[in-house]
Amino acid sequence: MFTIALVAGCASIPDTTRYNPPPQGSTWTNAIRTTGSFGNDSRQATTTMGTEVWQGQKRLAFRGSPATVIADDRGCWITWLNGTTPVFTWDPPICANRPFVVGDVHSKKIRVTVHQTKQTVDMEGRWKIEAYEEVRVPAGTFHAFKISYSDNVGNERIDWGVPELGIFVKSSIRRTAAHRQGAGTQESELVSHTIKR
Repeated sequence: MFTIALVAGCASIPDTTRYNPPPQGSTWTNAIRTTGSFGNDSRQATTTMGTEVWQGQKRLAFRGSPATVIADDRGCWITWLNGTTPVFTWDPPICANRPFVVGDVHSKKIRVTVHQTKQTVDMEGRWKIEAYEEVRVPAGTFHAFKISYSDNVGNERIDWGVPELGIFVKSSIRRTAAHRQGAGTQESELVSHTIKR
């Protein structure tokens, strides 16, 4: 495993060549605040780590209520389910390239299927690994990769991912006025977790 010493905070950057998901059965709870097209709400949501067979292959399953995200072994999102019904599917699966290297910028073309309307949308996503930094949330203080994302259909987001946990501990999501559902925001912070290595 390679490590690079950081001048600020004397932290070392972990190897992110492979995704290390939370152990099966782990749970974590986020405080979520939404506005605009996301709805005006403040709530807590709990996710449980599991697996699910999707199109004949065993996949990672991030189970919420009612939504479940199915992902591959890189942590890339394949489909979003409402119960057992697909809502969105991404081809290829959507995520930032690994390993995470601070300063790296890359783009990908992705076809999104909206199952309710049976429409497909071709989009181009752009990721930047902004920093490896300390982030404070209600669950504690963590060292995290700050990853920004934007695309040509009105989505913008910043996530703080902690490799040791295998999850985002903080997310800031914005739909611009160009988004088909209209403008809105969603803020999420980790409140608690049972993830143990």
